[in-house]
Amino acid sequence: MSNILFGNQPPVKLLINHDEYWDVFACDDITSAYCFPNGIDTGCLISYIDFEDKKSYVTPDGKSIAGLESYVYESAVTTEDYSLNNIGSVGVDNGLILFCRRHISQAEFTKLYTQSSFAVPSKPTLHLQEVSGNTEKFNFAMSFSEKENAEMMNGGFYQGFFQTICDTYKVLPSELEDCWQLEFVIKKSDLEEPDKSINKFYPENKGIFFYMGTRAENKWWKYYGHFDDELSAITANKDNSFCVSGNGLDNYVDDNYLKDKYVPFTEYDGLKENYFKDGYFKSDSAISEESLTLDNGIPLIDDGESYSFSSDNKYLIFDRTKEGKTVCTFDSADTYTFYGKKHHSSENLFTVLDRTPTGKTVCDFDKGTDGLEPEKYSLFSDLYRNSFALQITEKGALSYRYLVQDCDSENDNAYKIISESTKNGVIENDKWYDISIKIRKVSDKNMRLYFYINGYLFFISKQLDLFNFKDLNDEYERQEAVPYNISLGGGTIGLSEVIYPDFMACPDFVFPLEKNFCGTFDGYIRSFRFYDCDKEYMSIFGNYEEESKKF
Repeated sequence: MSNILFGNQPPVKLLINHDEYWDVFACDDITSAYCFPNGIDTGCLISYIDFEDKKSYVTPDGKSIAGLESYVYESAVTTEDYSLNNIGSVGVDNGLILFCRRHISQAEFTKLYTQSSFAVPSKPTLHLQEVSGNTEKFNFAMSFSEKENAEMMNGGFYQGFFQTICDTYKVLPSELEDCWQLEFVIKKSDLEEPDKSINKFYPENKGIFFYMGTRAENKWWKYYGHFDDELSAITANKDNSFCVSGNGLDNYVDDNYLKDKYVPFTEYDGLKENYFKDGYFKSDSAISEESLTLDNGIPLIDDGESYSFSSDNKYLIFDRTKEGKTVCTFDSADTYTFYGKKHHSSENLFTVLDRTPTGKTVCDFDKGTDGLEPEKYSLFSDLYRNSFALQITEKGALSYRYLVQDCDSENDNAYKIISESTKNGVIENDKWYDISIKIRKVSDKNMRLYFYINGYLFFISKQLDLFNFKDLNDEYERQEAVPYNISLGGGTIGLSEVIYPDFMACPDFVFPLEKNFCGTFDGYIRSFRFYDCDKEYMSIFGNYEEESKKF
């Protein structure tokens, strides 16, 4: 008789699931949550914006907010009396620097553009500003709701940078070393949006409530060499309704400002000619782009070939020239800045440069001889793994968007948007939710996202390439406060409101960030927390239970 113990038994294999940690209790009376002194778990909490706490508002009007000072990043770096002295040329693109576009002279604008300064906060907390613009394309609406005790988003959002160059200022980590956890107390509602709201331009981006990465492409890209395959992926701007023809002060006449404000209608036509004829009112003067410089002396606008760097390397400083330093003249307290032009040659310079009568020298290449080619600027490479957003869709799904390189494309300079989501209906309108997003590093190159809604795990993403938050590939003075951005309540407007020295000109293109991340959240946000460790499930559930007392 056969042994039934060895016959027709399917093999059983057991694997341990490491995604979650579960405690087993004999009594469910103690399983509700851990008990935290402040109600919520504050362990490894490095940034906390709480709209219920007026301390989160830097200004009474709510245009500037900051994290609570009790919770800071242990590796934060701040500097006293640190200012961004080239902020004007990029700060006008998201409303950090505001001006009345229709009624400003070219001279006034140029001063604003080249001489504006922004004092970087000296406190090690995340600071965000209300997003605005100078082109009048969008209407950014938001306000504090006394009824909900939360910030009401119906067109606007907050945005700010958490790091600058060389770690001179850094209040959040830029590299995912183990795990980050982002927690939001949020309520989706169909609020009435104003005319010209972002979501009416880009309805598919409606519901984006968080963004991290570079806030815009490199605006100076159009002055550099470019790849044709990148141009094919950029959409021409067809909406010029917000643009004003003319130039600067000319609009005082062109839009009837003088007639409406100061001159009787019956007398206007005759006076208009005399204003210009006798020099009482002069047409605005044009500005030469080539004359504009950064505070380090490099042209603001050039071919992208200029560079500068500071160093105390004596091999670079000591020489036998009149300007060179020696042991006797060198001062270690001085700052030595070097300027130059990048060289990109199609020839091997080791075989071209020599001291023979027919040989070429560095000076020959500086004069633009054969063999020197300008480097093409890759617009999209600045964006790969440097643009990430969270969204609640119209159908109530929680999703993410991530811009990466399209390695399957025939074009070497192509991008794609990776997106996944929960099923529809997990987020209902007019209900408060505690949403926790765990971003866990799973290998040296990859990460996963875990979506928790009201304490329960709803979604695990596929493996994604790690974030690569970074500077743009250009002189930092041309991109101050552009990389290392966070948005709360929306995504990013990118270059949709870009302003060049010809400040009345319309944007030429719609770039990837505007197309895929220009959207805002409709509803209320009560708080935002940033943890830099892997929180246990009971911590996540405990935070939800504490927050649910206010729902």
